Amino acid sequence: MPVPERFRPLLAHVIDLVAAGDLDGLRRDPRIALSDPDDPLYWVREYPGTVVKLPEEAWEFAEVIIARDDGVTWSVAVDLWTAEEGRSDLILEAEVRQHRDGLVIEVENIHVW
Repeated sequence: MPVPERFRPLLAHVIDLVAAGDLDGLRRDPRIALSDPDDPLYWVREYPGTVVKLPEEAWEFAEVIIARDDGVTWSVAVDLWTAEEGRSDLILEAEVRQHRDGLVIEVENIHVW
């Protein structure tokens, strides 16, 4: 199913930080957790393209599923885009949770698909 509109600003923010290579920004933002706190950007650096901000059309390819029966947890997969090729083979996988104070996201993996 498509990624809900309310998830998109936070996901886009995460991807902006990924595109900028801003690991400190990912670590500092209280709405973001990293499953791999050591080097979640490894494949971004190794990839032969330059990750860029998501174009609006990227949401057509992103997917979300309900991850748990709790009604507040979703798994999300978003294709990353590069300056050289547009939609790339890189993918960001994350879990989005609704908390009292808003959405939080755990970046589970960024890898080549």
